[in-house]
Amino acid sequence: MHFKDYVYTTEIEMLEPTNLVATMQHPRWYATMKQEYDSIIQNGVGELVESPKWVQPITKKLVFKVKKITNGKIEKLKARLVIRGFEQ
Repeated sequence: MHFKDYVYTTEIEMLEPTNLVATMQHPRWYATMKQEYDSIIQNGVGELVESPKWVQPITKKLVFKVKKITNGKIEKLKARLVIRGFEQ
């Protein structure tokens, strides 16, 4: 029996993105980000407004997580908008 007689399968590991550019290029992560934004707007938690020039806004960042079930398969992708409150 030769190696070519066997089929090897691997699950490609979904890594958490490290920058916004990489995230925007991946359709699943982009959909996850859009879903987070839509839920913020729909729940009335925040709104997108133009900041006055004299105001220094508090910065924010997106946190990305890959949620897996016990056997290691991907259950869902999560994106959360986190406010950096320590800058107040």
